[in-house]
Amino acid sequence: MKRLFRRVKTLLRWRQREQDLQDELTAHVAMDAQERIEAGDPPDTARQAAWRDFGNVARVTEDTRAAWGWAGVEQFVQDLRYAFRQLRRSPGFVAVVVATLALGIGGTTAVFSVVEAVLLAPLPYEASGQLVRFYQEEPDVASSRTDVTAPHFKEIRDQATSFEDVAAFNERNGGDLIAHGQAQRLRVLQVTSGYFRTLRSGPLRGRGFERADEVGAPRMILSDALWRTRFDGNPSIIGATVHLSAEPYVVVGIAPHGFEDPIVGQVDAWLPYNLAGNTSEENYTLDAVGRLRNGVSLEQARAEIAALTQSLAEQWPGVRASTLVVRPLKEDLVAPSRGTLHVLLIAVGLVLLVACANVANLFLVRATGRTRELAIRVALGSGGARIARQLLLESLLLAAAGGLLGLALSAWGVHTLRTLGHDAIPRLAEVGFDPMVLAFATLVTLGSAVGVGVMAAIRFARIDPSRALGAHSRSATSTRRHARLRSALAAAQLALALTLLSAAALLMVSFHGLQRMDLGFRIERVLTFDLSLPSARYDAKRRAAFYEEFARRLERIPGVTRAGGTHHLPATGTRHAWPVRVDGGPLAGTVPKIRTGGTDQQAEQRTVSGDFFAALDIPVLAGRTFGAEDSTNAPPRAVVSADFARQAFPGMSLDNVVGQQIAIFSQENSIIGVVGDVALDAHGAPGATVYRAHRQNADDMNANWTLTQVVATDVLPERILASVRAEVAALDPELVVHRAAPMTEIVGRGVSRERFALVLMGAFAAVALGLAALGLYGVLAYTVRQRTQEIGIRMALGATAAQVRVLVLRQAALVLAIGLVVGIAGAMVLGRGLSSLVFEISPSDPRILLAAAVLLTITGLLAAWLPARRASRVAPRIAMQEGY
Repeated sequence: MKRLFRRVKTLLRWRQREQDLQDELTAHVAMDAQERIEAGDPPDTARQAAWRDFGNVARVTEDTRAAWGWAGVEQFVQDLRYAFRQLRRSPGFVAVVVATLALGIGGTTAVFSVVEAVLLAPLPYEASGQLVRFYQEEPDVASSRTDVTAPHFKEIRDQATSFEDVAAFNERNGGDLIAHGQAQRLRVLQVTSGYFRTLRSGPLRGRGFERADEVGAPRMILSDALWRTRFDGNPSIIGATVHLSAEPYVVVGIAPHGFEDPIVGQVDAWLPYNLAGNTSEENYTLDAVGRLRNGVSLEQARAEIAALTQSLAEQWPGVRASTLVVRPLKEDLVAPSRGTLHVLLIAVGLVLLVACANVANLFLVRATGRTRELAIRVALGSGGARIARQLLLESLLLAAAGGLLGLALSAWGVHTLRTLGHDAIPRLAEVGFDPMVLAFATLVTLGSAVGVGVMAAIRFARIDPSRALGAHSRSATSTRRHARLRSALAAAQLALALTLLSAAALLMVSFHGLQRMDLGFRIERVLTFDLSLPSARYDAKRRAAFYEEFARRLERIPGVTRAGGTHHLPATGTRHAWPVRVDGGPLAGTVPKIRTGGTDQQAEQRTVSGDFFAALDIPVLAGRTFGAEDSTNAPPRAVVSADFARQAFPGMSLDNVVGQQIAIFSQENSIIGVVGDVALDAHGAPGATVYRAHRQNADDMNANWTLTQVVATDVLPERILASVRAEVAALDPELVVHRAAPMTEIVGRGVSRERFALVLMGAFAAVALGLAALGLYGVLAYTVRQRTQEIGIRMALGATAAQVRVLVLRQAALVLAIGLVVGIAGAMVLGRGLSSLVFEISPSDPRILLAAAVLLTITGLLAAWLPARRASRVAPRIAMQEGY
């Protein structure tokens, strides 16, 4: 402890100790010189002899500092100061290196922030690892996976003992809240009594729902945000009655601040689900989640559910999706985006490697220019470790500056990723800078510093002073080995750039194919919006009349050509897949399995109003579509898609399909027309569809209260939105035009994941290509400078400018060739990781690889042309003089 105290004291008073040391050395030499003077030597001779006999003052000083115990700290401080001075002398070099590293570190940190929030961080619920999700599927047919029926959910809740709590919920069409004279459309979730307990959402203000409420009781729980914004955070709202779509509900609780549903996301209000009224064992409408009991593993729960599945299959032998499935909730939520994020993280990591290789090349060139300085330091006694530490310290300072700038860039990058990926990646709202992200950024910065400085440190730590300080030091130190190292780094940059270019080109071609896909309906100049009619004020007859009248009034707006509605838009996925019995044709008396969306399921059901088919330009192939004659009093009628007609009535012409009978839930429907197929999703998956007129099914409770309106226009859809709102207000001022958007945007959401990957991969590829071109340019420019004398001699002996350019371009071609070979192999590997994001194209398509290789070659040759051109303009006399 005393020794440590003395060392700390020495460190704190190092200036005084340095002065004391110098005074002691000076006094020692002065005493020796005085003795020599007293012996008869002249004063100058005596002092010189005293210093000469004393020996190496610097070595004695270093040995004394080492005895104090803080030599390493002092050397580090000296090296740090020296590094700052060296970098301050090269502002251009510092700016290029810091900017390059900032791009790599910032991009990597931004993408990792998304990966950490989406894939690594737990769900924002207590003990979220215990949460699971339930599905039903056909035995051994994973592609048929669907939601859970109410009867199956009740059996799970009552019989499965592996779960502490289970809950089911269903997103209803929403509701219009009228408060303070203003109408607001709310996102409403209908839930069972165990919902908040299962998610352990935290304390509620008031209470949650009880099993007695599961009859559709008029109870409501408000979100904290809605409570504060619309009710001023007044606690007296609990127990009060509010009206949602003209229906009264008693507010029984307020959800915790910031609480969101794990599947649906932000919710404005929760209502009790009418579990007692849903008795169909084939109505797959419920999202169901559960919480495992403490000590119960997922495998144990799955074993119990498997046994329960057998029991339920015996109870309901006719159920199609009879198998119950249990999946971890987090895995279920992030699985669709896992591959995309992994590929993007690899891609941005490649960009970082390109940046580090570029900066490492710059460091090698800069260190070569400092050969004489480093050799002098070695000659004066500086060890190889000290030289290596000096170079690594400089790289660490630059990497630290790049890391700080990169953090600022990553904040902007996270904002950009949120904007680009809000429809493509779940949980993006949770992205932020937590300790793990900062630790990752620090680790990447340190790794970049080591990667940048280690090559130069290894190369120049073993420098030979005698050779380096010789007359031909420049040629002596610029060895072939050193040149090969720089060329290898340039080739590595080109290879990585080609890998990213190929991936970006693959996604671009795939996305272009998606954009050109014929979805079977009109997309351009179509406005869509939701319009919900409250059941308290609109019975079935009034609902039917309203939507038809509304469509007619919309068509009178200038610029509008046709208007109609549907309860689910095309190209937005499945909604209601119901069994259909065929009463005629080869399959008469059966319920054929219809292949929809590439899987064996059931026919999609759509309810339409107005001129829906004409508004979306869906062609009529046989018969007719719905008209005024298909009134409420007329026999039920249906229009089917051509794909359904071919599958349900194989071998029959479309004209003969018209007039056939089909039954939907025992309701007989006569087919009056066959229309063209429309895509089930934005990828063009075919969808066998049965359409029914809303006016004949307005009393159906299956989502027919809210119809999404489609309005075809001759102008930009945004221009008629104000007129549409005016028409709605004229008919009913308490109705809300909700989620208005052009059809192009609706369809675009279906390919948001592909667009997200394309934009990022394209940006990464552009950055990598630019850095690779700069790297090749730097290598060739330095080579030309090093070979100035040789080039001058060649030109003096008769070499032409063209021959000199070929000499330089030949070296560029060799580097390019190596980069192309390695890059093509890397592109094929990365392409396999993109298989889930590409559409109707092979990840290893040779045309893509060839196009990327040609682009890289052109860019590389352009980068090589400037050094080649400069070399061809070297004056022989000046070049030979500069060589000596």
